Amino acid sequence: MKNKKLFLFGLIILFSSANSLTSFSHDIETPKPPSLTISGEGEEIVIPDVGELTLGIEADSKSASEAQTKASATLTSFIGQLKGINILPNEIKTVESSLQPIRDYNSKPNKILSYRAVQKIRIRIIGEDRLKLISKAIDLAAINSINRIESVNFSVSPERVKAAEKKALALASNNALQTAKEVLNSMGLKFVRVKEINLQANQNSQMFVRSSYAQKEANMSYAADGAASAPEITNIMPGELPIKGNANLVIEFE
Repeated sequence: MKNKKLFLFGLIILFSSANSLTSFSHDIETPKPPSLTISGEGEEIVIPDVGELTLGIEADSKSASEAQTKASATLTSFIGQLKGINILPNEIKTVESSLQPIRDYNSKPNKILSYRAVQKIRIRIIGEDRLKLISKAIDLAAINSINRIESVNFSVSPERVKAAEKKALALASNNALQTAKEVLNSMGLKFVRVKEINLQANQNSQMFVRSSYAQKEANMSYAADGAASAPEITNIMPGELPIKGNANLVIEFE
């Protein structure tokens, strides 16, 4: 029995010693390979494929109803003619309809001199090949007594932005990687692998490129029915939009 106890005690000591060795070996950290962090940039140029034109009519009259009627009649006629230049009804949206009195603030009480009605629409065109319709709409507005052109904006559709971002990020990553290899090679060091990569694309919630329009002199032309047709006197330049990407790489070398 005494021999059995000694044998069991010896096993316990041996097991404890083995655990201690294992624990000690785990505490020894494997040396990490050296690394460097390097950044790169990429850029993809895209052409806007969405155009927005906001315009409308401002009409004054002695009576509120007459001012409203004048504004509505002018705008309704103009909207009807937009179909003739291939602008669809679902591309037109009313964005404002207001009526307010014009007062003489020098009199007491303030006397109402007239009423002003304002009606505005927004034309939204999608498709790079259809953006020329923005120019045609401005020309058509000029001969239809549309006296308020608020803004002309061009933007890039989300699908086109996403595709451009992927290309910009790929360019940025390749730029960073090539730079890292050139730096290491110049120092007699060897590239091992990309340990970590962080990518960031230039984010712009609106992606708008504001554009002004220029006019040149042109003669008024007339259709066969005697109605004035829009002379092409407006030149809209949508411009280009740069999409930028940034890449930060952690490179291991030896």
